[in-house]
Amino acid sequence: MAGPSIDQAFITKFNSDLHLTFRQMGPLFRGLVRTDAQVKGDSARFYKFGSIAVGPKARNGEIAASNADTSYVTASMTDKYALIYLDELDLTKLAVDVRGGYVKAGAAAFGVATDDYIITALQTGRNASYAIDNTAATYKSIDRGTALKIGEQLDRNNVPRDGMRFCAVTPHAWSALMSIDQFVRSDYNGAEDLPFKRMGRPVRTWNDIHWFVSNRLPGVGTSAAYCYAFHREAAGHGINADLNTSWDWENDRRAWSMSGSMSQGAVVIDDLGIVEVKLDDTQALP
Repeated sequence: MAGPSIDQAFITKFNSDLHLTFRQMGPLFRGLVRTDAQVKGDSARFYKFGSIAVGPKARNGEIAASNADTSYVTASMTDKYALIYLDELDLTKLAVDVRGGYVKAGAAAFGVATDDYIITALQTGRNASYAIDNTAATYKSIDRGTALKIGEQLDRNNVPRDGMRFCAVTPHAWSALMSIDQFVRSDYNGAEDLPFKRMGRPVRTWNDIHWFVSNRLPGVGTSAAYCYAFHREAAGHGINADLNTSWDWENDRRAWSMSGSMSQGAVVIDDLGIVEVKLDDTQALP
């Protein structure tokens, strides 16, 4: 009987590390809008106070009273869940412990869902009167003129330049911005010690706006992509129950189950602080 060939004698080294497929590992928008992390009930109210008018007064006359608008908007809390099963006997056949990977993957999924809450609120609550449609222009992606126009529109709406202006752009729009000399040169950019940068978020500050990239924006990679510039106080994010995950043993399944849940909601508080920009994400870069 012939002995085994040399290739059959080779053994396999199983790597003990687990690679999670590339994904967004946390929320990008959380903390960039007004946040109430202690919502009790099924909704959160965000109050706003209108402007006060000043004017002249005749000698010995009465001062005209201002009636500032006092109102509120409501963010309804929406529940999100995730559940996976991991058979006990499957674990005995694996060279890696995948449970830690499931926890990371679950946290990443809920982080994306958090962004979706806020992006949906920006999309549905923005005012079309302040939108910028760049798809009708000669250059249909974002360019220097469009980027400056965003800041101009916020200025027209009396949105303060107080370091709380943000703009989320698509990956293609970010690449287009990186071709703008004033955007990339440090002479025109803000300090590197911004708290948003310390959190690992790729942020570049230019023209008093903190720009960052997100692939969760509507229409990414299409001829009708949307980017959103906003002030921190323009939208509210309520948290009724933050992300919580747990492992439990399911005896009838002879398996471990990992479940996670959260309850959150978002709403636009003041549409003056939001500018929607429509771009063509299929155009060649300059």
